[in-house]
Amino acid sequence: MKTATPFLSAAILALALCASAANPFAGVASGSEVSAEGVVHNVSILSDGRVAFDVRGEAAFTAVFEDASMIAPVDFEDAFVSVAGTLELREGAVEIMAEDIASVRVIVPPPEDPFALPVVDMSAETAGQARSIRHRLHARGVVTSSRSADAAFVVYSGGIEAVVRPSARKAQPPRVGDIVDVCAFLEMDGGEPSMNDALVRISGHDESRLPPYWTAGRVWALMGIVVSSLLVVGLAALVLLRRFERERYNATRRERLRLSHDLHDNLQQLLAATMFRLDAAQSLFDCDAKSAKEQLGWAKKSVECTQAGLRGVLWDLQEESEGPDSLSGLVSYAVGRMAHWQGRVVVEARGKEPSAARRLGGRFLMIIQEAVWNALARGGAKKVRIRLFFRPGLARLIVSDDGCGFDVGSAPGVGSGHLGLASMRMRAEEIGGSFSVKSEIGRGTSVIVEVPCE
Repeated sequence: MKTATPFLSAAILALALCASAANPFAGVASGSEVSAEGVVHNVSILSDGRVAFDVRGEAAFTAVFEDASMIAPVDFEDAFVSVAGTLELREGAVEIMAEDIASVRVIVPPPEDPFALPVVDMSAETAGQARSIRHRLHARGVVTSSRSADAAFVVYSGGIEAVVRPSARKAQPPRVGDIVDVCAFLEMDGGEPSMNDALVRISGHDESRLPPYWTAGRVWALMGIVVSSLLVVGLAALVLLRRFERERYNATRRERLRLSHDLHDNLQQLLAATMFRLDAAQSLFDCDAKSAKEQLGWAKKSVECTQAGLRGVLWDLQEESEGPDSLSGLVSYAVGRMAHWQGRVVVEARGKEPSAARRLGGRFLMIIQEAVWNALARGGAKKVRIRLFFRPGLARLIVSDDGCGFDVGSAPGVGSGHLGLASMRMRAEEIGGSFSVKSEIGRGTSVIVEVPCE
């Protein structure tokens, strides 16, 4: 059977492969009698004794022979054959069920020595044409890496690297630096050239022929990684930028709201106190000049307090750069500057004050000012007590009065223009604290703030 020379066999094989131009199984139903051609690239004996040929043609198929008594694998591997039998389609796989050796006709016998086939240039163009190459190719190259787990290795040939997977007739896998001849079926495996069912012959060893690590393929792979990384970093930066802009917008809104509360808590009540004194002076001007003069003096002090209140707002923005170093001292200092509170507001402090409590000063002052203003102007209180309690890990502020009190459940809110309770609650929450109000009609009001403080 092996009468053709290697070169003539290869030529006839190539012509025969090009002669068939269409899928022979297109539109053919299972159970039909068919005949197909291709290159036998693997002969295996099944568990039930039958023999199977894996054939590569216009369409890959498996020929299964019921009687294998006259079939010798060496006579058919790498041969170009024609197989006749019954077509079976099994979940995408194509099988031709043949009777015996009479069902197969050898068109081009396998070469006596596959390694006598001409050596092809394993270039990128050859690898790109892998889909149309159905016969074995003979390539030569140097082994660049070895995979002991599956006996595969990588060979560098013609400027490209290809994974070589030896056939069942493989010998010991070569070492890195070995010069090898490979006769195998060329395929594209995930975009990379792969030489499968390979016959391998080691012809020498020369590590000086190893390619540099940065081959064209690795350079392109690195460029792909770099570009992908830049895209990921760019997208991440865009996401962070948008998040930063959103947080900055939210911070601006919070700051505007805080300033509105500060202006309401400080300036509004001080101006109201000034107007109260001026109204009193006006009513007393004709009948009691001395009392009117006294009221004007208090009005002057209220205006001074208004100025101080404005400075207090700015002071809070500047992180409390003035005043005593302790929270209790700061509260006493601030209360002492409110002339219209004299004799009506007292400050008490108990417990050992931690040094970190001073940072609560700005928010505590705003809460105290609003609570005292509500007690004097709206509750008609005669006395207001400001108490500071310190214990490990906690600072507590209680502002209580003897005023008329109110129904907490029906108190007006922000929607009706009353910002007092909402502003105090917001300030307490800004420093991680809790806020509550206890009040009964006719029994006064207590504002309670508790803040963690180490």
